[in-house]
Amino acid sequence: MSNYEKHQRDYTILATSVVMEEFSSARMTEFFYHKTTPLYFLVRDRSLYHYISDEDKWGRIGNWLEHNSVEDLVAYDKEMDIRLAEYYSFDKQDHVDKIAALEKVHQFMVDFTEIIVLVSDLLLYEGHDPNFDNIGLEIRKKYEHVHRGQMETQTELLEKVEEDLGLEERGILGNMMYSEFKEFSKTGKIPEGLKQRNNFFFASQGADGEKVFSQSEADIKLKEIEVVNNIDLDNLKGQPAFAGVVQGKVRIIRLVEEASALQVGEILVTAMTDPRYVPAMKRAAGFITDEGGITCHAAIVAREMKKPCIIGTKVATSALKTGDYIELDAVKGKIKIIS
Repeated sequence: MSNYEKHQRDYTILATSVVMEEFSSARMTEFFYHKTTPLYFLVRDRSLYHYISDEDKWGRIGNWLEHNSVEDLVAYDKEMDIRLAEYYSFDKQDHVDKIAALEKVHQFMVDFTEIIVLVSDLLLYEGHDPNFDNIGLEIRKKYEHVHRGQMETQTELLEKVEEDLGLEERGILGNMMYSEFKEFSKTGKIPEGLKQRNNFFFASQGADGEKVFSQSEADIKLKEIEVVNNIDLDNLKGQPAFAGVVQGKVRIIRLVEEASALQVGEILVTAMTDPRYVPAMKRAAGFITDEGGITCHAAIVAREMKKPCIIGTKVATSALKTGDYIELDAVKGKIKIIS
């Protein structure tokens, strides 16, 4: 069993399933010279998590670097610029046929998966030609909001479809798997039990297809892949992104709409940040994230705001809880629970 990293994402099941299906595609395998192991995703109490193996994360980028140069990355970026322009043109249009527009959105999500994964992994990988970093950073800036924008467009279109259908339960079509959406787009038949997936849903995506787990099956599988089952609370650490030491109460933010609850002087603990978190980050005394490298959003904002920040802890949102009083030591990269 590979070691799996747990990543929280503010995505829908449908968006996740679209992207995960591409992870397991022949195109992805050919591009990275690496066959992806099964990927898992979990919804629990409206929060969605991905589980991706270390074997994939580092095997993917390591193999790609063996076969490609900086010049290849530049050429690939130019090639994708054409598709990126097509996406922005599409995004400005009014979409009368909402199902057709959703299918188009999903294709764009698929088409940009390789380049988004490539530059994300590249900036975290050590030991490669340093020229990759500057180019990779510029490419990431172009694409860092593309998937999120497509997911927001997907949500808006699904809401309009629900309105057209006169559904009493709203916000449920995003709980479909990609295979279910494809069937829905043909037949108009809505799968049963979509609302219940807000509370719990566990599925895998791999080369052999997708699987939806029952609660009992999920409990067994999660015990195998959940590294947070063995958290060492006395050894919480990560990578310092901006040096400093601060003490304060923890505020766990799992969904961006919860960020408004963060009080002045609290320490923001979240999976990762994006521009929507900035108002809360201004109030926070410091930041801790599960994910990210030195060029991630939280690290950049921490340096701009000159606030202590530790990134890449992997388990902070699971190890800590709102109300914990902690010391954030972003000099040593350590987190100490005081009370």
